[in-house]
Amino acid sequence: MGAARVITEERSWFADAHRPDRTLRVSPHPTEGVVTLSVWDGHRCVATHRIARESVPDLVGCLAGGLVAAPPTHLSVVRDAPPPPPPAVPGAVRWWRRLTTATRLRLR
Repeated sequence: MGAARVITEERSWFADAHRPDRTLRVSPHPTEGVVTLSVWDGHRCVATHRIARESVPDLVGCLAGGLVAAPPTHLSVVRDAPPPPPPAVPGAVRWWRRLTTATRLRLR
């Protein structure tokens, strides 16, 4: 699986799980109120998507929910087991708010 490699305080790269030459770059732009996700194939940007600040918690929730919904590969599935707890979205939202607040303070 790909791991994050932080380039600067403002950007992170995530390697593709199947193609090592493909990466996803996450770049917050607090003054514009957006986060840019860009897909890179080697050294070439092949796609971008700008997400409004208000939608970032929903994206984080989707990603966290996908992790919770996927059964662990190292455990056997137990029938009639209680459902897993909901994802820790509030923690991710608090992290995002701290990041954007810290960035805003640096820009002043």
